[in-house]
Amino acid sequence: MQSKVPALNQSPDNFLTFIEGGQLVAALGDKPSFVYHYKLTLAILDFNQHADKVMIPLIIWIKDNQPELLNGEANGHMTFEAEILNNDTADITISIDLTERVRVDIVNDEIIATHCPEPNLAEIVGPTNWTMYTGDVQVQATQLT
Repeated sequence: MQSKVPALNQSPDNFLTFIEGGQLVAALGDKPSFVYHYKLTLAILDFNQHADKVMIPLIIWIKDNQPELLNGEANGHMTFEAEILNNDTADITISIDLTERVRVDIVNDEIIATHCPEPNLAEIVGPTNWTMYTGDVQVQATQLT
Protein backbone atom coordinates (compact mmCIF):
# COMPACT_ATOMS: atom_id res chain seq x y z
CA MET A 1 0.00 0.00 0.00
CA GLN A 2 2.81 2.38 0.84
CA SER A 3 4.34 2.01 -2.63
CA LYS A 4 1.02 3.05 -4.21
CA VAL A 5 0.31 5.93 -1.79
CA PRO A 6 3.52 7.98 -1.56
CA ALA A 7 2.11 10.14 1.26
CA LEU A 8 2.26 7.09 3.54
CA ASN A 9 6.05 6.95 3.12
CA GLN A 10 6.42 10.43 4.61
CA SER A 11 5.13 9.19 7.99
CA PRO A 12 5.26 5.37 8.02
CA ASP A 13 4.40 5.29 11.73
CA ASN A 14 1.00 6.74 10.80
CA PHE A 15 0.08 3.65 8.73
CA LEU A 16 -1.07 0.79 10.97
CA THR A 17 -2.37 -2.66 10.06
CA PHE A 18 -4.26 -5.12 12.24
CA ILE A 19 -5.70 -8.57 11.73
CA GLU A 20 -8.80 -9.14 13.80
CA GLY A 21 -11.34 -11.92 14.24
CA GLY A 22 -9.27 -14.58 12.54
CA GLN A 23 -10.74 -18.02 11.89
CA LEU A 24 -9.35 -21.16 10.31
CA VAL A 25 -11.67 -23.28 8.22
CA ALA A 26 -10.37 -26.73 7.37
CA ALA A 27 -11.06 -28.00 3.89
CA LEU A 28 -12.60 -31.39 3.42
CA GLY A 29 -10.51 -34.13 1.91
CA ASP A 30 -7.43 -36.12 2.71
CA LYS A 31 -5.08 -33.11 2.96
CA PRO A 32 -4.86 -30.69 5.90
CA SER A 33 -5.50 -27.68 3.63
CA PHE A 34 -7.44 -24.74 5.08
CA VAL A 35 -8.68 -21.20 4.58
CA TYR A 36 -7.83 -18.15 6.67
CA HIS A 37 -10.83 -15.85 7.29
CA TYR A 38 -10.02 -12.53 8.95
CA LYS A 39 -10.74 -8.83 9.08
CA LEU A 40 -7.86 -6.65 7.89
CA THR A 41 -7.99 -3.20 9.43
CA LEU A 42 -5.90 -0.38 8.01
CA ALA A 43 -5.53 2.80 10.02
CA ILE A 44 -4.07 5.88 8.39
CA LEU A 45 -3.46 8.63 10.92
CA ASP A 46 -3.19 12.36 10.27
CA PHE A 47 -3.83 11.87 6.53
CA ASN A 48 -3.78 15.21 4.74
CA GLN A 49 -4.98 14.19 1.26
CA HIS A 50 -8.26 13.16 -0.28
CA ALA A 51 -9.45 9.67 0.70
CA ASP A 52 -9.42 8.71 -3.02
CA LYS A 53 -5.61 8.60 -2.80
CA VAL A 54 -6.02 5.54 -0.54
CA MET A 55 -9.26 4.03 -1.81
CA ILE A 56 -8.33 3.74 -5.51
CA PRO A 57 -5.08 1.75 -4.96
CA LEU A 58 -6.97 -0.37 -2.41
CA ILE A 59 -9.73 -1.19 -4.90
CA ILE A 60 -7.09 -2.12 -7.50
CA TRP A 61 -5.45 -4.46 -4.96
CA ILE A 62 -8.82 -5.99 -4.08
CA LYS A 63 -9.62 -6.51 -7.76
CA ASP A 64 -6.44 -8.60 -8.10
CA ASN A 65 -6.49 -10.35 -4.72
CA GLN A 66 -10.10 -10.64 -3.54
CA PRO A 67 -12.30 -9.89 -6.58
CA GLU A 68 -15.48 -11.34 -5.08
CA LEU A 69 -15.59 -8.33 -2.73
CA LEU A 70 -16.34 -6.10 -5.71
CA ASN A 71 -19.57 -8.01 -6.33
CA GLY A 72 -22.56 -5.90 -5.29
CA GLU A 73 -23.72 -8.77 -3.09
CA ALA A 74 -20.59 -8.42 -0.93
CA ASN A 75 -21.84 -5.22 0.70
CA GLY A 76 -20.58 -4.79 4.23
CA HIS A 77 -17.33 -6.67 3.70
CA MET A 78 -15.46 -3.40 3.17
CA THR A 79 -16.17 -0.55 5.56
CA PHE A 80 -14.45 2.69 6.51
CA GLU A 81 -14.62 5.44 9.06
CA ALA A 82 -12.99 8.84 9.19
CA GLU A 83 -12.36 11.07 12.15
CA ILE A 84 -11.93 14.64 10.93
CA LEU A 85 -9.14 16.11 13.03
CA ASN A 86 -9.10 19.62 11.55
CA ASN A 87 -9.57 21.33 8.17
CA ASP A 88 -6.54 19.54 6.73
CA THR A 89 -6.23 16.08 8.29
CA ALA A 90 -8.25 13.02 9.23
CA ASP A 91 -7.71 9.57 10.68
CA ILE A 92 -9.09 6.97 8.25
CA THR A 93 -9.85 3.40 9.26
CA ILE A 94 -10.69 0.80 6.62
CA SER A 95 -11.83 -2.75 7.45
CA ILE A 96 -11.95 -5.55 4.88
CA ASP A 97 -13.10 -9.14 5.34
CA LEU A 98 -10.49 -11.29 3.60
CA THR A 99 -9.87 -14.95 2.91
CA GLU A 100 -6.69 -16.75 1.96
CA ARG A 101 -6.59 -20.35 0.77
CA VAL A 102 -3.65 -22.50 1.87
CA ARG A 103 -3.01 -25.80 0.11
CA VAL A 104 -1.07 -28.24 2.26
CA ASP A 105 0.78 -31.17 0.70
CA ILE A 106 2.81 -33.80 2.48
CA VAL A 107 5.67 -35.05 0.33
CA ASN A 108 8.15 -37.54 1.80
CA ASP A 109 7.06 -36.58 5.35
CA GLU A 110 7.68 -32.88 4.57
CA ILE A 111 4.80 -30.45 5.00
CA ILE A 112 4.57 -27.95 2.13
CA ALA A 113 2.15 -25.03 2.52
CA THR A 114 1.26 -23.06 -0.61
CA HIS A 115 -0.71 -19.82 -0.31
CA CYS A 116 -2.93 -20.00 -3.37
CA PRO A 117 -3.42 -17.01 -5.65
CA GLU A 118 -6.92 -15.91 -6.49
CA PRO A 119 -8.26 -17.51 -9.66
CA ASN A 120 -8.18 -15.25 -12.71
CA LEU A 121 -11.90 -15.04 -13.41
CA ALA A 122 -11.27 -13.75 -16.93
CA GLU A 123 -9.49 -17.00 -17.79
CA ILE A 124 -12.25 -19.30 -16.57
CA VAL A 125 -13.93 -20.69 -19.65
CA GLY A 126 -17.46 -21.96 -19.56
CA PRO A 127 -20.73 -21.73 -21.41
CA THR A 128 -21.59 -18.25 -22.60
CA ASN A 129 -25.29 -18.92 -23.16
CA TRP A 130 -27.37 -20.72 -20.57
CA THR A 131 -30.96 -21.16 -19.55
CA MET A 132 -32.28 -22.15 -16.13
CA TYR A 133 -35.44 -24.21 -15.68
CA THR A 134 -37.50 -25.13 -12.67
CA GLY A 135 -39.29 -28.24 -13.80
CA ASP A 136 -40.58 -27.35 -17.27
CA VAL A 137 -40.69 -23.59 -16.60
CA GLN A 138 -37.87 -21.37 -17.90
CA VAL A 139 -36.84 -18.95 -15.15
CA GLN A 140 -33.79 -17.26 -16.66
CA ALA A 141 -31.79 -17.07 -19.87
CA THR A 142 -28.46 -15.24 -19.92
CA GLN A 143 -25.64 -14.53 -22.30
CA LEU A 144 -22.32 -13.88 -20.58
CA THR A 145 -19.78 -11.66 -22.26
